[in-house]
Amino acid sequence: MKRYTVSEVPLYIGAGLLELTEDQYSPRARALKPLKPEGRYEIIGPVCFKVGEEIGFDGNAAKRLKPRLTPVSKAPKNQK
Repeated sequence: MKRYTVSEVPLYIGAGLLELTEDQYSPRARALKPLKPEGRYEIIGPVCFKVGEEIGFDGNAAKRLKPRLTPVSKAPKNQK
C-alpha cells in the first residue's frame, strides 16, 4: 500500500483501502470496515482527512485526488 501525506484540505475519499493508525480510525469508524491485517480498512462511506495526515491508500486515485496527496518517499535501507 502506498503512503501519502495529505497536502490540501479537505480531502474526501469515497472508495478504496486505507492503512491508518488507531487514532485516525476512531473518528472515522462508521465509514470504515476493518480488515486483516490490523490497521487496514475498506472505505464504505466518505472519509475526510486534514492537511499533514499520513495515510496508506490503495485505490483508484482519481485525478481530483492526486494534487491533494503527496507520496511519502522511503529512505534507502542502507542509509545511516
